[in-house]
Amino acid sequence: MSAHGDVDLGHTVAGWTGTVVACAGTAGAGAALCAAWAPGIWLGLGVVAVGALVTWVLHL
Repeated sequence: MSAHGDVDLGHTVAGWTGTVVACAGTAGAGAALCAAWAPGIWLGLGVVAVGALVTWVLHL
């Protein structure tokens, strides 16, 4: 049993928004890796972290 009751298993606005933001971050980090641009890799990973934060805030 979940601490928050029934969970919709990711079929929520929070789940989809976090997924889209995280995918954008990984795509950006991957492109920066191919371009050998180190700051872009960190920027992309930062976007992934923001995606996790956005998901957490929206699920509240």
